[in-house]
This record gives sequence, structure tokens and C-alpha cells, in this order.
Amino acid sequence: MGDLAVRRSLRWAAAGLVATAATTGVAHSQEIWLAAVDPYTSEARKWRASVDYMDLFRPDAPWKTVASRTSVFKLGPAFSRRGKEEQLRLVIEDLRRRNIALALEVGLLPYPGSCSKADEAHSRLDGIEQLLARLKSHGGSPKFIAMDEPATYGLRALPDGTCSESASVVAEQLKPGIELVRHYFPDAKIGTIEVVDASPERTRNVMDFITAYQQAVGTPLAFLHVDMAWSSAALNNLSTIAQRAKHDSIPTGVIYNGPPGSDAAWTTGAQHHVDQVETGLGLKPDAAIFQTWSQHPTRLLPETRPGTLTNVVLGYLRPPSRITLQQTDDRVVGRLEDASGRPIAGAMVTVTAQDVRGLSSLQSKEIKGTVPVDARSAVIGVRIDAEGVCACAGDVDAKIGAVDYADDRVSHRVLFPGSVNDVREFRTSRGKPVVINSPAFSVTPGAGFSVAVQATTTEQSDAAGYVAVIFLGEDKKGIKRQNWYFRPNEDPFGTVTTDDDGRFASPVPPNVARLGARISVHYSGDGDRRGAISIPQ
Repeated sequence: MGDLAVRRSLRWAAAGLVATAATTGVAHSQEIWLAAVDPYTSEARKWRASVDYMDLFRPDAPWKTVASRTSVFKLGPAFSRRGKEEQLRLVIEDLRRRNIALALEVGLLPYPGSCSKADEAHSRLDGIEQLLARLKSHGGSPKFIAMDEPATYGLRALPDGTCSESASVVAEQLKPGIELVRHYFPDAKIGTIEVVDASPERTRNVMDFITAYQQAVGTPLAFLHVDMAWSSAALNNLSTIAQRAKHDSIPTGVIYNGPPGSDAAWTTGAQHHVDQVETGLGLKPDAAIFQTWSQHPTRLLPETRPGTLTNVVLGYLRPPSRITLQQTDDRVVGRLEDASGRPIAGAMVTVTAQDVRGLSSLQSKEIKGTVPVDARSAVIGVRIDAEGVCACAGDVDAKIGAVDYADDRVSHRVLFPGSVNDVREFRTSRGKPVVINSPAFSVTPGAGFSVAVQATTTEQSDAAGYVAVIFLGEDKKGIKRQNWYFRPNEDPFGTVTTDDDGRFASPVPPNVARLGARISVHYSGDGDRRGAISIPQ
């Protein structure tokens, strides 16, 4: 998978999906899947990512609780094909010792082809055979083969509008790759990973692919794992996909990841995404997949240290909580309880207003990172319905004010052409992309940098665009970009403590009511239970 996953409050519909939360002990009966950036990929990309990856496979590795509940560990094709032999063998042997099933994520669409491109969904058949043979020669026997987004990429037209394949054609194209899998690992369960974002068309494509796959291959998908684009419309589409998969008895999983930027941002974001799906949306997927394909979190271990990948999973293993909520014109009242309905007393909950109509004042959003050592300059860009984002949920309405860049030596302010009172309003829709770059300015190679973006957007604009700092090399070509994706402004206007019966109340400020903001309440959890999100019913 790639950046689509990172580009991603809610119409909190309940779909009643699959597994039911347990009320005591371990929180649920879902499978736990784990995947991270392997040493080969980290070195090839010059990343400092998952630096203790191989430590997972020491007998005394500090993830005893998480390991005992992990059902599946997933490898990618690069490590399986090109990773060091001693490392690959150690992974396979230790997973077998721990009784953790092995999974392989791989693109099975053939490349080259009339409509194929060099992306994660497409692979050369000889390359697929080489990695399967190598995995088998080192004792690997994957129980699961996760096809890498064949519907997401196979049903996507090329930029010139050509090569828009049907679901049936894409399913047929998968058959040679599937035959290779069956030759080497006849008992492997073959499923798919697909992106769910704001696009209704992509949602229909995935559902069409579910039918086409069974018709072409003769068996249904063994599972459907969702790579979420974390936006309001994407969460609505997740409900639709989950209901369809449940109807077809296809086990469904959700990949829980977080935004790039820092270990804390990634892990906090992943935990929040769990709350969004499993309490806010009311879905209980068959599989919870904790996977990173970015530089964060930097460390996977130990499970007891906040900011590590296994610590996120450890938190997930706690019993869930839930919030019931009601709202009048001037206040919200609710109750926090555990999975058995018992009150959770003395807990702090945060009340937040989300400006879904984009009527609030501009708020400052931050992009942080390190200037590439080979960067010489940068531009500030705006992209809407272009270069990785889609205006799929409706018309886009975003207001962007001053953008301030600063590193150790340089500070620079950008105002976009057409700004009125230092604010540029962008109104557009799908099929009318916006691509704007500021004039280039100098940067300090290797320095830490920050970018402050003043913005406000509507809910329909969620993830339909972004503001980016794009670093340029000596040849003035882009070498790296970091983005702030459009999100409606949020105002956490109240923090209240539950009483002995788990109840709480908070006034709604008049300005929040006037804006027509959506109110939500979030409990972040504690050492005994997971968090929860709710909006008034």
C-alpha cells in the first residue's frame, strides 16, 4: 500500500458488523494482525523506521501480552524477495514458535499489461514466482495472501481517461497470479486489501469486484481488509462496504494506522481511528490490522512504552467503553459506561464542536518535519481534486489564509493570488482540479522546519485537497512533500468529569449553536479500558 492510505465527524451510522465485543477479560474476539516497515524497505528508503523490527523475533522480546493475542503477522513482497536470508528465516521460525500465522501482502495483477502501471497492485509474474519460491525455500508457509488493492488500482482509469477496465476483466487478470500462489501454497487463503475513501465510485468498484472475483476464480474472497482514507465520507462508505461483505459472508478487517509526523501523532491517531470505527461508527470488524508503512512509529517495542506500535495493540486489548449522548439547543448530556453497562465514574470526557459548514474563523494547522539534505528550495502548493486527492463527497469550499514557513535560518510567508484580506477562497468540484504553487524560496538543508497554515473548510471538503510544502533539489524538481489535508475546524470547548453514575453534562456555547456545528464527545480510555466516541442520537 502507499500514500492513498495516509490521505484520509462522521455520520455515525451503526452497521452491526460481525464480531461482538466481549464484556470481560480481553475486549473482543477479533483477529489481531500486525505489520510494519521491514529492514530491507527501511534501508532502501533511507528511513529510520521500525528500527527494532528484528527484535520482535527474539524469544525474550518485550511484547509477551500482544504476541500471545496476535493472530497473524504480515510480510511485504520486498522483504520476502530481497531481505537478508538470515533475517527472513528468523522471522519465519519465530512466528512458527509463537503460533502466529504468516501472511504475505503482494500485488497479483500482471505487469506489464495494456492498462497496468508500476504500482503496488501490479507485479511481474516471474517476480511473483521468485518471491513465493524463496519464501517456501526458507520454510515459510503463509496462511493468508493479501492481494494489494487490485480493485483500487485495476479499476482506476489512466490520467488520459483510457484503460478503464471492468471488474470482471480485473478479476480475470488475477488468475495467473492466483495459480502461482496455489502452486506453491495450495492451502493459503486469498483475500484483498482495498482503499475506502470519499468516492462513491470506488466503493461501487469494490463491491463489483467482490462479485466478479467469485465468478472468475470460483471461490469467494477469503477476506476484505479496508485501507481507510480517514474522512467523514470515507467512514460512511465503510459502513456500506461492511454491510455488503457481511451479506456475502466475507470476513472484514480495518487497517488502523495514524498520520505521519511523529511517533506520538501516529499512535494517538491510530487509537482515535479505533474509537471512530468501533464506537463512533458501531462496527466490530473480524480483523483489526495494526500496520505502518511510514517512518512512524519509529519503534515497535516494548509493548509497555507509549509511542510504540505494540503499545497501541496493547491498548486495543483492553475492554471497550461506550457513551450515550443527547443534545438540546444549549447543552449535551450523556453517560459513560463499560461494555456491561456499568457506569464509569470520575472519568474525564472532552466535548468537541466540528464546524462542518466551514463558517468559523481560520485556525492554524501545522506541518512539521526535517528539510531533506539535498533540498535547495521549496514552494507552498495547494492541490484539490488532483495529485492523490479526490473531490468525491461534493463541492469543495475551503478558505486558506497566510502560510508561514520557518526553519533554523529561513522564514517565509506565502499569500496565494486572489486573496482578499489575506484569505483565498477555493470553491470547486470534482473534475475541476486546482493546482497552485507559490514562487520558490530558499530552505536550510537538514534543518527542522514548521509550516503554519491558516484555514477553514467544510465537511464535504474533508480530504478533498491539501496544502503542501514541496522541497526542490538543485535541478528545481520536487524531491519530497509534506501535506496538511483539508479537515473541518474543531473546537474542544469543554472537559467534564463523570459522576458516580457515569453521567455528565456540558453547556453548548451560543457561537457553537449558531454555526450549526456537530457536537461529539470523546473519552480517551485509561489503563483498564479503551476509549469511545459518540455524537447525540
